[in-house]
Amino acid sequence: MPLDLIQLKASSFSEPPVPRSSGFHLRSNRSAGSPQPSAPSAAYPAQDSSLLYPISFFQMGRFDGLVYVYVDTPAQRLEWEKKLKEAVSLRVQRQEANRVVRLEALADATFGTTSTIGSLNTSSAQGSNQFGKPTCSTPLQTIDGLWLIIAGCQEGIFIGWRGRPSSMQQVVHLSGITQCAVLPDFSFLLVVANKVLVACEYSLTLAARILFRY
Repeated sequence: MPLDLIQLKASSFSEPPVPRSSGFHLRSNRSAGSPQPSAPSAAYPAQDSSLLYPISFFQMGRFDGLVYVYVDTPAQRLEWEKKLKEAVSLRVQRQEANRVVRLEALADATFGTTSTIGSLNTSSAQGSNQFGKPTCSTPLQTIDGLWLIIAGCQEGIFIGWRGRPSSMQQVVHLSGITQCAVLPDFSFLLVVANKVLVACEYSLTLAARILFRY
């Protein structure tokens, strides 16, 4: 079973033992229609050869559900706990080091609930951060190699430094924005607002100050 599909529980290695039976087999509680087994519940004295010690975890994937495996002694269960937790931890570390997609907050306090389109009061809206939900975004590199993020919402275009969510500020007041794209070779920002294509010409200085003219 791939380690990516194993999700340990808080009680994975601490459930009470169960009596050994001649018909004992791997038990699981999965969504594929298998009968639901009863989890170990009764407490039995330790170090008894007639008992088996459960290890439980969730198996994710196509046949997801709760899985039980069993060992003969508490010492064996402790060894399983050590090895399995170590393997899962190493797998997580490897995934973090080789992550294909990383989530990054572009704006954490700029956008809020939508105010009335067409009656935007710039000073009051900036104070309450009520510009509506973002609808589009695109990156833009300055001439000195720094990265900016352009984001559109229902009430305008915002721009800020990548990695600095609090730097977002409004530079274009235009309602109904649904799409945006940059043409860096021509210094144009293309915006679709209320189903109309608008071209905004911009200029980047060495200080990365952006001036929009439209």
